[in-house]
Amino acid sequence: MIGVLTQSELYEKTISNMVECKSRGAYLMGLTTYGNYNIEDTASFTVYVPKTEECFATSLAVIPLQLMGYYVSVAKGLDVDKPRNLAKSVTVE
Repeated sequence: MIGVLTQSELYEKTISNMVECKSRGAYLMGLTTYGNYNIEDTASFTVYVPKTEECFATSLAVIPLQLMGYYVSVAKGLDVDKPRNLAKSVTVE
């Protein structure tokens, strides 16, 4: 499970959800801004993005999430340049 903790008003709720998932055996990755180091007590792995205005933090969070999606797909042996069913999702009538 990946917890994206970039909004301060949802931080505690997201941590609570992550703790619930961890109690059920999930491997947790946390993605947050610098300064929120208490997430390391909950998450198995943490990625930090630079601190910025909250309205821009999700834009920064997209970069490591896309990289993770790419590397997971490559590790699974999927073709990242020609994803299956791509034509179905981008075809416009």
